[in-house]
Amino acid sequence: PSPVPTTVDFSKVTLLGISQGGGPGCFHLRITRARQVEATLQVESELAVPDPTVGCTGQVLPVFDFVQIPKTDLPVKFLPTKTVTKPSPIQ
Repeated sequence: PSPVPTTVDFSKVTLLGISQGGGPGCFHLRITRARQVEATLQVESELAVPDPTVGCTGQVLPVFDFVQIPKTDLPVKFLPTKTVTKPSPIQ
């Protein structure tokens, strides 16, 4: 059976989303923070990439994240995404 879609009540929440398009399956993009700064909502994000010594699938997959926050009418400013390297699971 198909999964049941999540219901979003846009009168109560704002949905924030970011995308890096396609990338290797081991990349992980996430929204790390959303906060009001003066009259704007600033959104911070992080792209975690594997240590260069770790193999990664060559399959290209969508790289995205969505989060719900309490309803706001503030203009949204997405800050540049920070890239971090995930450590190798084998030390």
